[in-house]
Amino acid sequence: MKLSTLILMGVLGLSISFSASASVLVNGSFENHTSGVPDSWTTSGNLGITSTQGESNGSFALAFSLGNLVSNGVLSQTFTTLPGQSYILSFDFGKYAVAQPTTVARLIYDVFDGSGFAGGTLLNGTVTDSTPANSTDSPDVYDPFSFGFVAVGTSATLRFTDTSDPQTAGGGFDAMLDNVAVISVPEPTRAGLLITSACGLFLRRRRIA
Repeated sequence: MKLSTLILMGVLGLSISFSASASVLVNGSFENHTSGVPDSWTTSGNLGITSTQGESNGSFALAFSLGNLVSNGVLSQTFTTLPGQSYILSFDFGKYAVAQPTTVARLIYDVFDGSGFAGGTLLNGTVTDSTPANSTDSPDVYDPFSFGFVAVGTSATLRFTDTSDPQTAGGGFDAMLDNVAVISVPEPTRAGLLITSACGLFLRRRRIA
């Protein structure tokens, strides 16, 4: 599309779409893994890769407390950021349960400035799922979530912590995570200024001609 066409679209008030950037995380859908542990992530506690408890993107997902173990899993990854840049954290979360009508799957998400967990908190919250039972290998296990934050430094660290209810008798349940991404947000103000400047230059040239 020619520049003059884009400028005229802006003048006429037509929408202009901008391509979404790629995620700055690595292996956000857990397709790459070694001995049940996702590559490019730091892990501790009870968690593991599964392909039979529901996947929202690709062939694998991450299950906390896999095997009806204590809910204490922690997953983290440090990624590169631009100071002052806005980002969106998105992920799919749900509860895979065989027969757990009252238990709650619960996952804390945090984003810290810098490498590790000692920097300032850029984002913090908790997601939950109290579905009575969903034992199908289906994307229906999940709900999508997204949250925004602004980077302060040149790196940030994402952390997920499983704080689900204890396992009870009558079948197990797992907090499920998949399709994790951190994407930079285009700056509408900057784009708008560029379009406005280009329109002014275009109209000025039209008048001179």
